[in-house]
Amino acid sequence: MASDPITCPKCRSSASVLPLGKRYAVYPAGCFMILGLLIASSPATAQSSKARKFFEENLVIDGTCFPYYRPGTSFHRFPRLEDGTFDMSDYTRGTGVDLAVWDIRHPQEMMKMIRGVKLGHFINTRVIQTVDDIELMFESGEHGWLFYTQNPWPLNGGVDPVQVWHRNGLRMVQIVYGTRIPVPELDKLGTGSSREDDESSGLTELGKRFVRECQRVGIIVDVSHCNRQTTLDACAISEVPLVCTHAGCEAITRAKRNKSDEEIKAIAATGGVVGITPIKFMLSESAQGATMDDFIAHLEHVISIVGIDHVGVSSDIKRNGVEKEEVVAYTCEKLNGEERWFHLHEALVSKGYEDDDLKKIFGLNFLRVFEAGLK
Repeated sequence: MASDPITCPKCRSSASVLPLGKRYAVYPAGCFMILGLLIASSPATAQSSKARKFFEENLVIDGTCFPYYRPGTSFHRFPRLEDGTFDMSDYTRGTGVDLAVWDIRHPQEMMKMIRGVKLGHFINTRVIQTVDDIELMFESGEHGWLFYTQNPWPLNGGVDPVQVWHRNGLRMVQIVYGTRIPVPELDKLGTGSSREDDESSGLTELGKRFVRECQRVGIIVDVSHCNRQTTLDACAISEVPLVCTHAGCEAITRAKRNKSDEEIKAIAATGGVVGITPIKFMLSESAQGATMDDFIAHLEHVISIVGIDHVGVSSDIKRNGVEKEEVVAYTCEKLNGEERWFHLHEALVSKGYEDDDLKKIFGLNFLRVFEAGLK
């Protein structure tokens, strides 16, 4: 909840206050001075001074991403310095993203990356486990990693492993990916939205225990790949906000992976967020690819039915996107490249969006979920 406006001590303009854990970030109307939070700078190649200013001064969260270059390009996976360390501030400068919700596939990989940060192999990098970590990330000008898996790791028919995942650093988990990634019957939590998945099966009894246990220990629950009934079931029992980190709207594009209005409303009712993703097949049924206007149409549909507080952005692709030949995923040059969110910002500004709403779309909505769910 925001407090009453206060006066910025620098420019004497009024400011709204966003609670961040037990502290406050101050965003004045005039100079946008941020007290206690230092935002990493955006790339010099940003398309306009207005976009640069916005990304320099505001929190940007990518709801699902892979914060590295794709293999087969001229870039190293991570930007390497002469001393052999990897500087993740380069990622923030190149993409504008301060906090990356990193889709990591295996617990061993997650623990390796966390160990790399602790040992100083990755510099200007902070692993995000609590809301306080987000503030510390800004105070030190670091880039943040919040670890997430789209496919739950082995449960052995129970929920005890969830505490271990949390202790090891996992902070977000998707209930089910779909039939493309099969799980043992004793670990089945719900049903996905792959082409072969049925429409009516919902959360299993283990799935209900799983959602409650994740929320108890402080792991955020994601329903992006869940079918309609599993999504609705998870929302019905959720005690804190949950998320659909990366999808589109079924009302715009009838892809099975997209969310119906009923699901979007249920997610919003938990206090959650739907992240729109620039994956072609979710944005458009056209054989000619998808456009920035297609992306914005999905974003605005969410806004039209549940309001500006329940939408965000999620890449679901690597730093430099996908090959143009990947017609299922490739949208357009502006959304595929690493400056995709700078281009989106410009497109939204051209449509009349003001900074207060842009702050929510690009970061504050996901931050609200993190404040409520992380422990």
